[in-house]
Amino acid sequence: DPLWSRGLGDVYKRQVLYLQRGFTYVFINTTGANHPFEIRTTNGGSAYTDGVSGSKNGTQYFTVPMNAPNTLYYQCTAHSNMGNTINIVT
Repeated sequence: DPLWSRGLGDVYKRQVLYLQRGFTYVFINTTGANHPFEIRTTNGGSAYTDGVSGSKNGTQYFTVPMNAPNTLYYQCTAHSNMGNTINIVT
């Protein structure tokens, strides 16, 4: 499933993610620069960069650090309503 997709009335469906510490995840942004993908410390906050590499507009890798906060967020940097919670689990 895509992280966000258009639903009824153009409301975006946003998935809550559960990621495990120490694992690497790949996010492939097929929309490119129209919807730059960023992992953030808070909803609308600053970028979380520990363990993150690649491109906001293409393929991004996230190796979840062992000391990552329990909650992070993913968000389109161009549209604040496109994003949701990342729950970090052990």
